[in-house]
Amino acid sequence: MKEKNSPSAAVSETNSAEANESSIEEGVQRQWQGVVKRRSFLKGLGIAGATLSATALLGTEATRKPREAEASYPR
Repeated sequence: MKEKNSPSAAVSETNSAEANESSIEEGVQRQWQGVVKRRSFLKGLGIAGATLSATALLGTEATRKPREAEASYPR
């Protein structure tokens, strides 16, 4: 029978603890990468929405003025 305090048992416990820490760190890394990707996506949506809104407002102003000018000229 092997003894509990044998060097091979201590090495296997150390390796298993290191593997467990490594897998936890990988899980945390994946989680943060997902958060960063989600934030970048939402930021992009916000910028696109603001751009489209500004374009729509400027577009209506630009198209309204020539029509008003045309209405003032007699036909």
